[in-house]
Amino acid sequence: MAITKDLTARYLQAFEMLRAEGVSRREFCGKTGIVYTNLFSIEKGLRSPTLAQVVLLVQEYGISAEWLFRGIGFPRYTRLKQDEIIGNIRQKFEKFRSEMDDELNIFNR
Repeated sequence: MAITKDLTARYLQAFEMLRAEGVSRREFCGKTGIVYTNLFSIEKGLRSPTLAQVVLLVQEYGISAEWLFRGIGFPRYTRLKQDEIIGNIRQKFEKFRSEMDDELNIFNR
């Protein structure tokens, strides 16, 4: 699979987003397998990340593969969105648990 200019641009967007969150260049390079000088070359548009480096970005930082490869959706759920999703799951679980308790009570009578 060829790494497109669009994918490289989104890769750099993800890198900048992570930098804004406090991820150091050293940490980023270590987790994504990029040699520091190659990261500089990617930033300058002289080269593209490898497919393995893109996959590591997805795995290590939770960046959306669909967003990276196709430009669809969001780079990553925001903390607010994560909290909303977790809240919805908890709410559904509590409802399910309540329904199951009601069912068990019928048999225990």
